[in-house]
Amino acid sequence: MEQTGLNKKQLTLKFLKIAGISGGLFIAALFLILSLMALIFQNRIKDIVVENINRNLTTEVAVDNIKLDLIRRFPLASVTFSGIKVAEPGQPLSENNLLEASRIYLKFNLWSLLLGNYTIREVEINRAQLNLEISKEGKPNYEIWQKHEGEEEGEFAFDLKKVLLNGVHFVYHDKAGNHLVDLDIGRANMSGNFRNDFFQLTARGNLMAHMLAIDSAVFIRERPVELDMVMEVANYREFVFKKGNLKINQNSFDVTGSMSNLEEGLLFDTQVKGNQLQLGQLLGDLPEILLPYVEGYRGKGILKAEAEIKGLLSATENPHISLVFNVSGGELLHRASGLDLRKMNFDGAFDNGAANRLSTSTLSFSDFHTTINKGVMRGNFTLFDFTKPRLDFKMFADADAGDLVKLFRIDTISKAKGRIHMDLNFKGGMSEKNRFTGQDFVSARATGTFSYENLSFEIKENPLAFREFNGAFLFSNNDLVIENFSGHAGSSDFELKGFFRNVLPFLFLENEKLNIVASLYSNNLNFNELLKYSVSGSDTTYRLSFSDRLGFNLEANVVHLTFRKFEATHVMGRANLQNKRFLAQDVAFRAMDGQIRASGYIDGIRDDYFTVGCEARINGVDINKLFYQMGNFGQESITDEHIFGNMTADVQFSGRWTPTLDVDYASIETIANMRVEQGALIDFEPMLALSRFLRVDDLDRVTFSTLENQIRIKDQRIFIPDMEISSSALNLKLSGEHTFENEIDYRLQILLSDILSRKNRQSRNPQEQYGDIIDDGLGRTTLFLRLTGTADEPVFRYDTQGVREKMRDNLRREGQNLRDAFRREFGGSQQPEEPANLNEPDTRENTRRNRRTNTRFEIEWDEDGP
Repeated sequence: MEQTGLNKKQLTLKFLKIAGISGGLFIAALFLILSLMALIFQNRIKDIVVENINRNLTTEVAVDNIKLDLIRRFPLASVTFSGIKVAEPGQPLSENNLLEASRIYLKFNLWSLLLGNYTIREVEINRAQLNLEISKEGKPNYEIWQKHEGEEEGEFAFDLKKVLLNGVHFVYHDKAGNHLVDLDIGRANMSGNFRNDFFQLTARGNLMAHMLAIDSAVFIRERPVELDMVMEVANYREFVFKKGNLKINQNSFDVTGSMSNLEEGLLFDTQVKGNQLQLGQLLGDLPEILLPYVEGYRGKGILKAEAEIKGLLSATENPHISLVFNVSGGELLHRASGLDLRKMNFDGAFDNGAANRLSTSTLSFSDFHTTINKGVMRGNFTLFDFTKPRLDFKMFADADAGDLVKLFRIDTISKAKGRIHMDLNFKGGMSEKNRFTGQDFVSARATGTFSYENLSFEIKENPLAFREFNGAFLFSNNDLVIENFSGHAGSSDFELKGFFRNVLPFLFLENEKLNIVASLYSNNLNFNELLKYSVSGSDTTYRLSFSDRLGFNLEANVVHLTFRKFEATHVMGRANLQNKRFLAQDVAFRAMDGQIRASGYIDGIRDDYFTVGCEARINGVDINKLFYQMGNFGQESITDEHIFGNMTADVQFSGRWTPTLDVDYASIETIANMRVEQGALIDFEPMLALSRFLRVDDLDRVTFSTLENQIRIKDQRIFIPDMEISSSALNLKLSGEHTFENEIDYRLQILLSDILSRKNRQSRNPQEQYGDIIDDGLGRTTLFLRLTGTADEPVFRYDTQGVREKMRDNLRREGQNLRDAFRREFGGSQQPEEPANLNEPDTRENTRRNRRTNTRFEIEWDEDGP
């Protein structure tokens, strides 16, 4: 038994060895035969194929290599074309050819080759670019194959059973109808008896749809597509779907109906149905016009949809497309914001209208209802005309403010809290594709109500906390009627009643302006907070800016207003802002223990500075508080510690400020007609220096009952015309200039008798110092002084120019008196001749008097002019 089993095993091994050797020899022989056949038939087949292709093609073709291959596609033989380029009809080869392919295989039966029957059974295309196009005139670029009646036996012919595509980029662009199909075909095959008039076509493949656009509307972009279809084909004119499975981005659709290939175009009578579509997947598959509204959202839930495509697709016509869909129990989650819309239910429909174009298309959502976190929204929405969309929607919302801010993507507002109620009806259109214009909103119709309660929020890059906002509004087309609107911004509060004009364009368009026409009431406006820009250490930077998107016309009533040290109460007046120019009219308020009435403007049209101007009537203002609250007007020579009294003035002012409220001193121009009553100068350095110069001890506190003058400011200089100061210390006349750098040039006239009187009163009772004047017996001689240097370090000298001017004035006055005396004496019958040396005695007399004065004060004359 063992010997018998061993023999069987040996026989089996021997048989396998013989079979292996025989098989190897057979394969080697077959390979050798096929190689010999390829050598024998190659040139002949190449000639036949090239001749027939050239005979049927109507355009230029370039091929790098043509080779007969009997092994690689065995049992089929193939003619392999490498490096193929096919030009568009009537065009030379270029970078944009009709077809470019790495390899094309034309396959035929090996035994038919031996019989001289060169009939192509299969075509395989690898790594190719196919560009099909219809021009705006409706002319295709792919009609390149000539048709010939009948075929002779043995002639080169096509009897296709299968077409294979591997790595083919396919583009179909219909410029006449604005349609575009852009696909990458990874692997696809089509099989059927393509030569027959009636046959069954099977098509399977995996694609990447880069773009599917119909009438310029993008419906699919960058989505994977799988297809598995079986169609009955009749004369290449009619295609009836027997099986139609289409999967787009993991959503499956069933395709039924038919398509007909007519001379005019493709005639559709096709239905597409999806019963278990994933809402989350479909969000990215919406038409491109709707994608911005769902960007960033993830969806859950099932959507049911049915579409019908019916009609002719040609260069001039589009088929009718209708779609109905339904969502029940859907969810939308915005991960970045945490916004969650649940229990979403709605019915939807799309129809491309009577003209079968985007211009007549409509998209509608009806019976929309969803919860938005702890709130609710419901409504109806219809979009007409996708080229210039028109909206018709009704929306009701009762939701948290923070949720609505996230939903409508208002990125300038954060940390919003409070309750918002909205019941809005809107009808309006876009004159430009995908965007409203201001005129669109003017033509729109909006009605409804809008209110909120206890609203608080923050604005990005603004340190203020906005709180306790309450409001009730009525929509009146393009405007919002303010029934009440109140709130707090920091420590400031406000209450408005009136109108927000142009509110809808302002909310939705970048270049539209909001106009407020209203009455404003406020208990407190703190501009230290409202204008605060930044804080660095102990320094606070303020910034004033006017938005070119904001205008207002307000009747204001403010109980208390502060900015820096300035405080005002009972502020009333009109304020207007238009085109970055602020205008205040008839503004009256109490400040610094007085009453002020003013009108002015701030022109903010330039970005680098503001131009400011005003006219003001100041009545009974405490000048000490004025200097304190105005920061001593940016100088330190005379401050609120030095000056006291009540001021009444008429002021005209103009100047420039930077946006950070720094003054451009060179631009300031002012004319002020002022009167100061019950005034005092205390420890004012120029007066103390004058006291030391004149050796008078009581100039550290100078009081006066009334001081009147017109002060002018220009070119960083303060001009003081001649004025008389009747004070407790001295009576004097003063004129001169004072620069913003505290450089001074004052001219003073002091009665010599006042100085001598004070020198002799050093031991007297203080109350005697304010009334008694000792006559010096010299005709009340005046002392002329000039004060230069700086306010902190004044320099005194005698004013020789002032003396000369005074002498000339006296001589003119005495000459006039003499002429008047002659006229009175002689009755004006003749004009007396003026003495030739009329002025000389007076000059000598003045000289003598000056010399007598010099013997006591040792005055040195300054002959160098002023």
